[in-house]
Amino acid sequence: MNYPPPTLIPRKSRASWGRRFVFVGTLGLLVGTCTVARIAGGGDGDKTQQGPLADPAPPSIPAPAEAPAPEGAAADISAAPVAAAPADVVVAPPAPAIDARQLDHWYYVPQIGDGPGAIYSRKGGGWDYAFACTAATHVIEFIAVNTGDPGNFDQQYVRVGRVKLMLDAAYSKEGHGTISSKLPAKHPFFDAFVGTGKTIEIQLLANQTVAIPVGSAVTRLIRDCRGNGEVEKAAGAAAAKR
Repeated sequence: MNYPPPTLIPRKSRASWGRRFVFVGTLGLLVGTCTVARIAGGGDGDKTQQGPLADPAPPSIPAPAEAPAPEGAAADISAAPVAAAPADVVVAPPAPAIDARQLDHWYYVPQIGDGPGAIYSRKGGGWDYAFACTAATHVIEFIAVNTGDPGNFDQQYVRVGRVKLMLDAAYSKEGHGTISSKLPAKHPFFDAFVGTGKTIEIQLLANQTVAIPVGSAVTRLIRDCRGNGEVEKAAGAAAAKR
């Protein structure tokens, strides 16, 4: 019986095996180290942006802190006046001139001569007749202007109701003719002015008579010049007689 020739198996030395183990161990250590590093840096890897890196933002500079407001500053600000919005300009009508008066109307004026007075305008504008009070002496002066020259006529009178007063008149050429006469404020003639609907009849020139109403300004002037409500007392006495 024939057998195949024996095969010789070469024997390896222990030194070569040792080198193999060292190589395999070193390789395994490197692989393990890379694996651990990849696992540890996996979170950062997801945040990596693709493309070119953006320019870094400049560092923020904190705004300077405001200085604390002084005590009471809030009150000063709130108390500061606020400029009001400009209002629409309204042009007020000019005040009426002293002679801008209605016709056939009496006006009470605080000063004419040495005291208050009542003036009457026949045609509007300047006055034609007046009762003027001299406050210091309680005298009322009847004055008529623009009368013209009475000539030789000397029977001037003023009538209120049934009471007629002959005037001790004085004439002046001033004011196109001025005729005036004075009486004490408590003269009984002025009692006739009390009441309503009365008329003053005036004759200053021959053959020329003027009739004008008695206004409240006249009775007020008599009251103020007499003082102590004498006009009201006269009215009460007249009513009692009736």
